[in-house]
Amino acid sequence: NVDDTIAAVASAPGGAYRGIVRISGPEVVAGLKACFRGDADPAGVTVPTVLPGRLDLGDPLGDVPCELYLWPGPRSYTRQPLAELHTVGSPPVLHAALRSVCTANARLAAPGEFTLRAFLAGRLDLTQAEAVLAVIDAGSRTELDVALRQLAGGLAGPLHQLRDQLLDLSAQVEAGLDFVDEDIEFIAAADLHRQLECVAVELARLADQMSSRGHADEQFRVVLMGWPNVGKSSLMNALVGQQAALVSPHAGTTRDYLTRTVNLCG
Repeated sequence: NVDDTIAAVASAPGGAYRGIVRISGPEVVAGLKACFRGDADPAGVTVPTVLPGRLDLGDPLGDVPCELYLWPGPRSYTRQPLAELHTVGSPPVLHAALRSVCTANARLAAPGEFTLRAFLAGRLDLTQAEAVLAVIDAGSRTELDVALRQLAGGLAGPLHQLRDQLLDLSAQVEAGLDFVDEDIEFIAAADLHRQLECVAVELARLADQMSSRGHADEQFRVVLMGWPNVGKSSLMNALVGQQAALVSPHAGTTRDYLTRTVNLCG
């Protein structure tokens, strides 16, 4: 439901100098009253603002320093009231901050829900929303480069140009039909076919670009190494889900190296 107020940790996993908890929804400001303490009242903010203060995380953590980045109106990523709590990048602190926000009036955001709201609000088009997912799922530098170009408009721009070109061709064809009794030729048939062929070639190129995004050209290689008879073969069989290696109580049964391609949890 886009009317829910959602929250999530928006910084990378692990410890860091700074961590971020992002909140979006119509009741952002009301929820901040339960945990944010600052000299200025967030309810009185009418333009994007940064407010210094402290974050009340309750026992045993108490208060921690915090900066509140607040977008009270529709000029945010999701075009909803949106806030970011920038504080100490310790995972327990961030989880406590998220718990405090959710206790007030928010719920945990589903994966990709901030981007979904940005798409529904017109902040992103479909190609850019898909590019965000592609950046997250990129398995190689090549895939990441393709996704970043798409996110920057590398796909939306050409598609908009092709759409404008097709609309212009359609207008010329319709004008020719409207004045079919007149000795006026708005576009020659040969020129129309040539331009349509160019559009088809460009669409095929863009389709290839999209399909190549999903093919990883790098894979992780994991080596199982250890002393004889410690369970390497049994572990490999368990991972690949088949009897790829012989299992025997006698040391040295598996002498040749074995390789298998495995898909674990996607």
